[in-house]
Order: sequence, then C-alpha cells, then structure tokens
Amino acid sequence: MYHQASNNPRVFYQDPLVTEAMGTPGYLYEGWASTKKTNDVNHHPPLVETPWLDQALVTPWYVPLTYLFWLTGTWTSFLAFGVGFGLWQAFEYCVHRFVYHGRWLARDTWFDIPWVRAAHCLVHGHHHHDPGDPLRIVHSPLLVVPLGFVVSRLLPSGIFLGFVWGYILFELCHYALHQLVAHPGMPWPFCSVLWAEMRKHHLAHHSYKNATHQTQPGTSHNFGVTTSVGDQLCSTQFIPTQ
Repeated sequence: MYHQASNNPRVFYQDPLVTEAMGTPGYLYEGWASTKKTNDVNHHPPLVETPWLDQALVTPWYVPLTYLFWLTGTWTSFLAFGVGFGLWQAFEYCVHRFVYHGRWLARDTWFDIPWVRAAHCLVHGHHHHDPGDPLRIVHSPLLVVPLGFVVSRLLPSGIFLGFVWGYILFELCHYALHQLVAHPGMPWPFCSVLWAEMRKHHLAHHSYKNATHQTQPGTSHNFGVTTSVGDQLCSTQFIPTQ
C-alpha cells in the first residue's frame, strides 16, 4: 500500500514508518532509523496506519507551551526551580543517550523484537529517519502528558516547575535547531554565533561528513540538545570539521 506524501505526486512512502520499523529485521533497524529519508519540510510520512491516531501524533512546535497549565500554584523558591531545571538537563541527556540511543538495544538483540522497534520508532526513530519534518520533531502529548503526570507525583511542586520549564525549553530549542538557520538577518538569538554552534552541535548528532566527505550517522555523540555540558562531562561531545 502506498501513501502519497503532501501534494507532490512523485514522493511516496511504501508503509507508515512504524510499520516499516516493525517489518525491518532487527539487525538492520539502527541503519534504517539513522538514514534520512527526506529533508523536505512539506512531506509528512504517516507514522501509523490509523488516520485519527496518526493525526493525534502530529505535534506542532507550540504544543509544549500548553503544558504551562500544570504550573498553576507551584511558584516556590528559586532554589527549588534551579534544582528542577538542572534535573531536566540530566534527564534530557540520560534518556537521549541511554534510552533512545542505548547500545544495549542493539547489543542485547532488543531490536529483534517487532514491538520494541515500533516503540522506538514512535518516540525517536522516526525523527532520525525524517529529521526535517516540522510536525514530528516535538514529542506527542500522548507520550508527554502521562509521563508528566507521573513525574508530578514524584517531585515537589517547586522542583517540578523547574523540570517542566526545562522540558519546554528543550522542545522549543530542538524544533528551532532543525528549522531555523543562524543568519545575521534573523532576530536574536538566531543571529548569534552561539546559535550557529548549538545548531552545528546538534545536527552532527544526526549526521556528519567524514574526512572523505562521506555522510556518517552521528548517533553515538552529542546527546545534549539545550546544552553540551553533559557531553563535555561524559566525553561524548563531537565537533565536526566539515
């Protein structure tokens, strides 16, 4: 079954991405997820077969701002906020490195299990397969809201406040890193050298060119998105020469 992408009759996807992931042999899944299918922001390959669920998984950049309603009545000390914000930074790095790109997934043959490939594709694999799709960069509320509720039960309100702000900053920053090129004509901070370096740092996580100008997947380094501190501390930072 073929699904037409956008209004371009020349671009087709053989199956929804989760179906492709489940049908890909486990030993080939990492290569599938790490291979860009398209950078055309006008093409949105379906993630799942069911139309209403696929639409529910479409997430525009501004959706994380709606999570601010959780924060009503949680304004406490700056110290608690700082702890929560710092906790998010550690959480961001650890989940990205050890869950989304954990070597144990391939080493322990977890990718041989179809539902594991499906779950990985839903939460992160589809983003590496189609990093240019602006409607698939932000995590779906179907994943975020249940996890956020659990975290809100575990953390004191002030710490949770900082944690949620850290998450919202992460989503907006991640979206912008893929969609906004550093340029002198852009508003701050997108005109800054800092933004250019942040974008270079993150895009090298998706792919980079080696010394022979061949494109290589970069999924073994640069796991921090909003900051490179975690990568510097854990020696996973990579600065491409190209």
